[in-house]
Amino acid sequence: MLDDALTRYHRAYTKVLAGLLPDVEYFAGLKAGRWRESAVWRRAVPLVKPLPLSLGAKAGLYSDVAGQISSFIELQDEQDNPSPLSRPD
Repeated sequence: MLDDALTRYHRAYTKVLAGLLPDVEYFAGLKAGRWRESAVWRRAVPLVKPLPLSLGAKAGLYSDVAGQISSFIELQDEQDNPSPLSRPD
């Protein structure tokens, strides 16, 4: 039973992340924090709502996807504009 729930969640996470991938540039243009997270949630709702997951799993899915997208954007920004302190001498 637990294995099935984890499999469903993994598939849902992959599907939602793939569905939001074309919007990453839009999300990157938004202010980090609540603005970006709420934009991800609004775009993710139509993708998550019909999935066969519990309400708790769906709420976790929104947070996980929003966190992954924000982390990706922050990492991309750091690679584009490295800090002078992080450069090896």
